[in-house]
Amino acid sequence: APRAPARILVPSSLTVQGAEQTLAALSLGAADTLAKPRTGQFDQEYRARLLRKIRILGRVARRVRDKSATPASPRLRPQGKEPPQVLAIGASTGGIHALGQLLSALPPRAALPILVTQHLPGTFSAAFVRQLRAASGRGTLLARDGLAILPGQILVAPGDAHLTVALGATGSPIVRLDGAPTPSGCRPALDPMFASCAEIYGRQALGVVLSGLGR
Repeated sequence: APRAPARILVPSSLTVQGAEQTLAALSLGAADTLAKPRTGQFDQEYRARLLRKIRILGRVARRVRDKSATPASPRLRPQGKEPPQVLAIGASTGGIHALGQLLSALPPRAALPILVTQHLPGTFSAAFVRQLRAASGRGTLLARDGLAILPGQILVAPGDAHLTVALGATGSPIVRLDGAPTPSGCRPALDPMFASCAEIYGRQALGVVLSGLGR
């Protein structure tokens, strides 16, 4: 049976220096991160969060081990003839490695606006934007409410709001940040981004979900 790769959980201090180091580890394939407890806060709640993350990583590792070496190819719908006008990408913490690979491989002619929702604490936002800018060679910004959505630019959801799309006063797409709760409990979450892209761009929206906790 195929052997499951190690699942690495990175405890982080969530300081600026810690954010850089943690993102570097996640980019190399670490699966998840967890804030270090402050003095006196290693309590039952923190222990429960730590154990929950470890159990999730263990379940993923078992699923990988139990799968055959040649998984079945997914059934794909025919690609539409209309060229996409926006690329929206969503990933959880372990997707940072794959996201860097994907963006670095995009050719310069793929001059779409790129929207990224990545599940990370807000403390990591500035370091994450710098990392994507270096990996992609494209202009990369932390999304702000009302910001124009321009071709060839990457906009990253902040750590405390959903990145969504709306039409501005001139009829061109702009960023709308939404702090409303979602059924998943995530903020930022992927569903509001994808739903708004579908509403504004229709069939010319291209969505990508990176899954598998880093695999």
